[in-house]
Amino acid sequence: MSCRSDLGCRFIGDGREGIEHEADESLSLRLGLGYVGGLRGQCAESIVRMRMRERFSSVDDLVLRVPLLNRKELTLLANVGALNTLDGVEHRRYALWQVERAGRPEGPLLMQHSQWLREETNESPLEAMTPEERLVADYAVSSVTTGPHPMWFRRKELHRKGYLRAVDLEGRQDGSWIKTAGLAFVKQRPGTASGVVFIGIADETGDFRIFVAHDFFELNRNVIQRAKFIGVEGPIQKEGPIIHVMARSIYELSAECQAGRLKVTSPDFH
Repeated sequence: MSCRSDLGCRFIGDGREGIEHEADESLSLRLGLGYVGGLRGQCAESIVRMRMRERFSSVDDLVLRVPLLNRKELTLLANVGALNTLDGVEHRRYALWQVERAGRPEGPLLMQHSQWLREETNESPLEAMTPEERLVADYAVSSVTTGPHPMWFRRKELHRKGYLRAVDLEGRQDGSWIKTAGLAFVKQRPGTASGVVFIGIADETGDFRIFVAHDFFELNRNVIQRAKFIGVEGPIQKEGPIIHVMARSIYELSAECQAGRLKVTSPDFH
């Protein structure tokens, strides 16, 4: 990210790069430095500006050429994998190790004379993060992930328990009773909906909305307001391409999918 990302996101793929491409499966989205929560804008701008002159060769080079970066910001960049493409960085914990070492203030002259010491301490004893640890780090720093969706990690378990994926709902008949689950990304209570709450749910295959009637919401207020991962049962209601699940049973899924450490936020009840 620090070697390639701009401030905002960009589409990349097939030799094309830009910000105004139509949906295309051959393209991927490169996250911008603006998604690194806690990274000051002036630091992100300085990273991009200095990188345009010459790519960063190492964590030490980044620290030397962008002195605005403090230890906390360097740690954030390392945690989210933004330093992984720098020379000498094998994985995120390796980057964290180098950030701790590079955090000791040194000028160019002292850095040159202490190169032998730096080489001695360059090897990290830390193991690479597991995919789930990277997921937790991604959400903690940027509230999104470039890896698998959180629901993907528990899909086999959920499938055994009869939970459908978002993509499976498309083939179900209107009015059929289903059980599904996902990550809540928005909770809304429109002023014109007579107290009805809509919950946006996503998994690794797509998204859908849960329709929660006013009385049902009052009975399940604590779960709905608190839960990050939600399980729901009820009939499907289809309106063209829009799919709603009419909540008849709703519950928190965090304990079942063991992903409670994720720091997920959503714009609730707007």
